[in-house]
Amino acid sequence: MSGRSSLLVPLALAAMVWLPLQVAARDTTNLAQTLSPDVQDWVKGLKGINSLSCCDDADGIDPEWQMQASGYRVRFRGEWLRVEPGAVLNEPNRLGVARAWIGFTADTRPYVRCFLPGPSI
Repeated sequence: MSGRSSLLVPLALAAMVWLPLQVAARDTTNLAQTLSPDVQDWVKGLKGINSLSCCDDADGIDPEWQMQASGYRVRFRGEWLRVEPGAVLNEPNRLGVARAWIGFTADTRPYVRCFLPGPSI
């Protein structure tokens, strides 16, 4: 196998792992298409941990979530993820539903980049 060919296999494998992870964190409710332009701009301006942008649109997920004494948790792919305090957006929710933006560590573990709590039930 040539040097160039031997690089193709690891790259193909990485793409097979990376692409499904990116798709899984996308909005399946099509919320972004229903937002007014001013709310879309508001969402685009949301900042989470270290003042990093949460998203380019309302492309987060509509998560199952819980508030506990220790903070928020979000369910993603059957696993409860702890929401770090710096990821919680503490401003009025103009979407009316909870939203979580999921990121992935270098070793593909999911974490909550930003979390906008929804109305309490």
